[in-house]
Amino acid sequence: MESSNDVAYKLMQAFMQLNRQRLHATPIAEMRHSELVVLRNISRLDNGQGVMVSELSALLKVSAPSITQTVNSLVKKELVRRCADSADRRAVRLFLTDSGVEKLEAAFLEFKSQFQGLVNHMGKSRSQELIALLEEAYEYFESN
Repeated sequence: MESSNDVAYKLMQAFMQLNRQRLHATPIAEMRHSELVVLRNISRLDNGQGVMVSELSALLKVSAPSITQTVNSLVKKELVRRCADSADRRAVRLFLTDSGVEKLEAAFLEFKSQFQGLVNHMGKSRSQELIALLEEAYEYFESN
């Protein structure tokens, strides 16, 4: 019979494997994970007036220079554009381009397809069990 420590170690290993797999996975829609996160959050936060790097930095809990580096890559790929803030010329606002919106939609469809493949592989019932277990694990980590 496995001890509680053995089970905890195996659980930790399983989470680490998932994290490693994410880091080494084939890029979705030919984009790095960090680029997709920034694109998605620009889309989410933009109320028509654009998003500032400081807003993304605070939301994602990542330094502004790290966000800027990712934004530079997205600007070069013409997925994001920078515009001076009309009220404060020193401030810069970020907007998705039409290509950025299309790329984000394509990435979402590809990501959804990957998870549909997982449901097909595991079956609906086991997938629902996994959802419940992951939600419970998330709640545990959030409260501890």
